[in-house]
Amino acid sequence: WTLKTKLGCSYLFGSENTTTQPCTLETDDDGNITGLTYNGTDQNLSRQISDGVSVDLFANGSKFLTASNSSDTSSTTTTLGSYFGNLVSALNSGDQSALGSDLLGETDDFRDNFVNIRSTIGTLTDRLNSAASVNSSQQTNLKESLSNVQDVDIASAYTQFVQEKTAYQATLAMGSKIMQLNILDYMD
Repeated sequence: WTLKTKLGCSYLFGSENTTTQPCTLETDDDGNITGLTYNGTDQNLSRQISDGVSVDLFANGSKFLTASNSSDTSSTTTTLGSYFGNLVSALNSGDQSALGSDLLGETDDFRDNFVNIRSTIGTLTDRLNSAASVNSSQQTNLKESLSNVQDVDIASAYTQFVQEKTAYQATLAMGSKIMQLNILDYMD
């Protein structure tokens, strides 16, 4: 399930506790779920994605474990562990009124909470993908600029070398002919 998601050896939703499983199920002696314990921290992880730009990665798994009751005017918060405990209890006792009213409302609250979390993660993913695209584009532009400054056009450089070599050889040949002339060559 989502809170046990790993990337390599690290749990994603344990925040700073990446080596510890973020959640553990609590059960009674009969094996019924009585709750969930969150073993992570409440901070999101901050990462720098480029010079001067950092983002908070969604790593706080405790957000999955609570949901505010939107239909209740007192704005109570239910934990996922107590919800599962109440659900299992109502299913075992056949309490259809609890299943149809309170638990159904809590199901909607948790569903809405999960949708909000998914949209937050989706927005963050889009931002990171956009930043990766911009960084890749900037890297390509910088490599091209560096290439324009440092790289040599071999054909052009060789042509220029041959022209300068020919001019130098012509200068040397002319100099040697001038050196061979003496005063008697001019007395005719």
